[in-house]
Amino acid sequence: MGFQEILGQEDAVLVLSRSLENDRLAHAYVFSGPEGVGKALTALALAGALLCPMGPTDSESPRRANLGCGVCPTCRRVASRSHPDLIILEVLPDKKEISIDQVRDAQSAVSLCAYEGRKKVLIVNAADRLNASAANAFLKTLEEPPEDTIIVLISSQPHLLLPTIRSRCQEVRFRSLSDEIVARFLVERKGLDRARAAMLASVSAGSLGKALAGEPGEAAARRDSAIDILARVAVEPLEERAALAESLAKGEGEAEALIEWTDLVVRDLLMASAGRADRLVNVDRAEDLGRIAERISTSALLDLAEEIGRARAALRWRGNPRLVLDVFLQSAAAIMAVRTEAARP
Repeated sequence: MGFQEILGQEDAVLVLSRSLENDRLAHAYVFSGPEGVGKALTALALAGALLCPMGPTDSESPRRANLGCGVCPTCRRVASRSHPDLIILEVLPDKKEISIDQVRDAQSAVSLCAYEGRKKVLIVNAADRLNASAANAFLKTLEEPPEDTIIVLISSQPHLLLPTIRSRCQEVRFRSLSDEIVARFLVERKGLDRARAAMLASVSAGSLGKALAGEPGEAAARRDSAIDILARVAVEPLEERAALAESLAKGEGEAEALIEWTDLVVRDLLMASAGRADRLVNVDRAEDLGRIAERISTSALLDLAEEIGRARAALRWRGNPRLVLDVFLQSAAAIMAVRTEAARP
């Protein structure tokens, strides 16, 4: 795993590679940005650069020093997260937070001398999920960091980190990936056809991780469900909308999935309303989308997009999925009831 494998994060990679070249790394970093955009991969690439005994072999490379080769046994162990000088702190599979006991184990590990490399690297995945006791204990490590240890905190919600932790780290920001980058990866590396890749890329919100987690068949089913809900939400009885909200809220991630797919469908409806069928992502449902677009005004679609934004924000702030979906579906029903008076002829 090397920096050359990180997609779409040129600014972040440049900051780190220049710091490596000049031997001016900070003792601690916060890699912040959306989920699934390469923060963890970049942290492993940085670890490889610090732990690799080989260094670059390409004399033409602009990064001539302190970069991992990506192919030696050390780099392979870093990529597989099995190197003894790489300590990874993260939420355990059956837990929701990082505990103080885990932090203490990590502190013991970084207090020892490096086994093989020049440095030790401590990576904290989902650092915003350190519980209160763990966060306060971890703060001591940042206040008195071991000289041979580089610390990387990874967070998609850096505002949840203690200000005293965040202030002791250099922040490196990661951005959402373009749909083009995500779709190209899915076509070239995963063998998806272009239509499916474009659909997954559009709903991924710039997250390659989300796109990779979505099975094409499952994605199509969720997309079809979002189209169906929009088509009938205005005429369904209140109790049926409430039952739908309750059903979806029971499945992990289902509420978020509905909101994201509905956002994509609304985007296509706006394209259809503007007569831009050539810009549709869901081209296989163009006829159905056209029928829905004829029944609703552009202003109503924009109102619906605002409701989607509110629902997304509420879920991001860990709002109750059942309540969020209930409010969203009731609002969508009212908006979709705005019919042909202002709709496209």
